[in-house]
Amino acid sequence: MHLLIIYPNINLEPAVSHGITALAGMLKAHGHSVSLLVLDKYKAIKEGQIYSQVSVINPDVIGLSLTSNQKRYAKEIITGLKRNFHIPIVVGGVYPTLFPEFIKEVEGIDGLCRGEGEEALIEYLDCLQQNKDYYRIKNWWFKKDGKIITNPIRPFNQNLDNYPLPDYEIFPKDFFHYPNMAFTRGCPFPCAYCSNHALKNIYSDNGPYLRFKSVARALEEIKIYIDKINPSWLGFDDDSITKNKEWLKEFCEKYPKVSSIPFHCNSFPSAINSEVCRMLKSAGCRVIGIGVESGDEEIRIKTLKRPIKNQDIIAAFKCAKDAGLLTHSFNMIGIPGETKECFKETVKLNRVIQPDYFQLTVFYPYEGTQLYEVVRQKGLSTNRDIDTFFCGESVLDMPGFSRSQIKWQYFCFGYNIYKKTNFRKALLCLKSNIKVYLPRIHRLYMKLRYKK
Repeated sequence: MHLLIIYPNINLEPAVSHGITALAGMLKAHGHSVSLLVLDKYKAIKEGQIYSQVSVINPDVIGLSLTSNQKRYAKEIITGLKRNFHIPIVVGGVYPTLFPEFIKEVEGIDGLCRGEGEEALIEYLDCLQQNKDYYRIKNWWFKKDGKIITNPIRPFNQNLDNYPLPDYEIFPKDFFHYPNMAFTRGCPFPCAYCSNHALKNIYSDNGPYLRFKSVARALEEIKIYIDKINPSWLGFDDDSITKNKEWLKEFCEKYPKVSSIPFHCNSFPSAINSEVCRMLKSAGCRVIGIGVESGDEEIRIKTLKRPIKNQDIIAAFKCAKDAGLLTHSFNMIGIPGETKECFKETVKLNRVIQPDYFQLTVFYPYEGTQLYEVVRQKGLSTNRDIDTFFCGESVLDMPGFSRSQIKWQYFCFGYNIYKKTNFRKALLCLKSNIKVYLPRIHRLYMKLRYKK
């Protein structure tokens, strides 16, 4: 069978999906063929270019991999595809997993896969190919005769090494400007804003949620990735790569024997100490990303469900810097219940830790998460939608922190962090934000500056 995966990535930076590379590797290993169509511009949908592309590919099945922010585009894509092709259309990914009722919302969806889809997708395609009944395959919801057939989730595969190698070549080369990989699945932390805790609840009776590939398997994937992509650095996207100290120790000892390419990784503050940072540095780690999220301890602990004190975050950053690692702080703005004064605490904490790099995202209420329910119960949602969390736009309406205030604080965040310690860096943050978020002002500035 030939599966076409359509990946809506509209108005977003090119970024490889680990789920799609895993599925592609699995499909090819089991004798199925797979193609990928990335949609990065709405024009392809609006002007119907997608239909001619699908005609050329001529698949047996069409599958869409979806996130919450792309669901509005997916609805339009699916409706148009169903109108133009008599091909089964199925969906999967984080959003359909957490909100399977999506199959009821969109008439053109024939099947919806929940959870990790390797075995479920192979079983479905095998049944189609052999003309067998597929309506009782675990992980799947199907439409049949106007009714929705729901099936239970199958247990996790606890040994990730049993899966075939990911197929990185399915993505275009320009998607590897950020050369990211992943060696784990799941996360042990209960953050209320994150899809991980909601996914964990779905699999509550199916064994440990956090699973690691073996170090040998991780190094094998790294060697293949380097051979095919030839990156100048590597980014490990795992939320919890430092959680398993034995795994980390073995990895840090063996990585330099495989590659001298520097890498970036992430960690929860409580999983960082001097020993961990020294191991990472000796292995070739250049940057470690650490979750701050909010500088207001009450917001962080009670609202976000991240039980960590400011002093522990400060200590984690100090350990990293003392080991010679560059640091990257992850932060959030527009959290339910947050005020302008609360967010100033995030600025203050970042002034103390002085990260080399930072990321500020606008809170988004993922359906199925604890904070989505808080937003719904308190009536904070504006029912607006956004493509990206990096635009300064909030989809909430909070009395203590207006959308215009959020956007302004977002815009000035980097400047406010560095203005007293590195004024040049602070100005560069402003300059880059003006270019991205205030393009008209930037164009006027450039016109005046270079006017002959």
